[in-house]
Amino acid sequence: MNTNKKNIDIDWLLIFIFVYIALSIFLANYWFIFLYVIPITYIFLTKKKILHVIIYFIASFIPFGLSFLIKDFNCFEHLSNWINTMLKFSIRDKLLNYVNESYDSETTGIINLFIFNKKDNYSYDIYKMVGNLSITYLVVISGFHLNILKTIIEKILYKPKILGNIFAVFFILFYTYLLNFSISTSRVLISTLFGFIFYKNKNKYIKTACSGILSMIIYPRVINDIGFNLSYLCTFCVIYILSYKIKNFFINQILICFVCTIISLPFISSINNGISLFAIINSLLFTYFINIFFVILLLTFLIKWIYPVQKYLCWFITNVIVGFNLINIVVNLKIWNLYFQSFYIAIFFTIAMIIRKKTNFIFQ
Repeated sequence: MNTNKKNIDIDWLLIFIFVYIALSIFLANYWFIFLYVIPITYIFLTKKKILHVIIYFIASFIPFGLSFLIKDFNCFEHLSNWINTMLKFSIRDKLLNYVNESYDSETTGIINLFIFNKKDNYSYDIYKMVGNLSITYLVVISGFHLNILKTIIEKILYKPKILGNIFAVFFILFYTYLLNFSISTSRVLISTLFGFIFYKNKNKYIKTACSGILSMIIYPRVINDIGFNLSYLCTFCVIYILSYKIKNFFINQILICFVCTIISLPFISSINNGISLFAIINSLLFTYFINIFFVILLLTFLIKWIYPVQKYLCWFITNVIVGFNLINIVVNLKIWNLYFQSFYIAIFFTIAMIIRKKTNFIFQ
């Protein structure tokens, strides 16, 4: 990668950091001022030009200014309503009604939770148990799941490559619509679109950073969404680990689970008021198990004649989750107020950048 391209990538990443911090301070809590430790460290390590830094810093307040005009208007939510109005019906509602009429209440609850992010009385109990295991992100459909589907589509339709890319975009667009354009799934859609714009650039930070910047411009108050924070923080962590190009697959996966669990601590504990002592182990054990279950369920939930198989799968995964909860130990963490949260994130990424600098390979 030549120097010019590298500088462009780092510029976008720095803009994302500045915009994120500015919105966090003014729309969340002033304690997030601690996060400025991250860009300061980053600028020092990469020896950025002061003029560029000043421009990025000033530009970062544009989304905050737009927040006074946009206020609580959520364009993601209104986009879904607009499509339903154009169609004169909701495809999501039609599919949910089909599931409710085709399956028993337990199977319906699991399908609705895993495929549509919809919680009823039964599935909410399962959702809480998954939260106790500190692996909520594996159940709630997010960019994590859509990236898996995108990879599968591109592997199947790899000739010509553009065919797989186009089909993946339309599929993600459709599934994002089914989920009412949730923040975490919209991230993948926007990142995929930016992938076409920056198709010659292999740096994964630029696509993720640009999608985040666009999301914050369109809807500045997205900064208060836990899904948005977890989605981007974990995505940057995954890119960070993958950039080391560790050849051992299992070590790679262990590091990803470990780092993502560590950075997620403040958010997971704020949702569940605690975290599992076996969070990293649970993540390793359940990641592929739940992913396989999700893909099978997504491909078959409309095929009613294999209902016994789907019922057994839903019964099996429910009992596995219940079983792990019996041996699970949850530690209550009530210290994660916004002060600790901002301080924790600042220290985490500062240490990560220093470690990267020591290896002489920062954000490439």
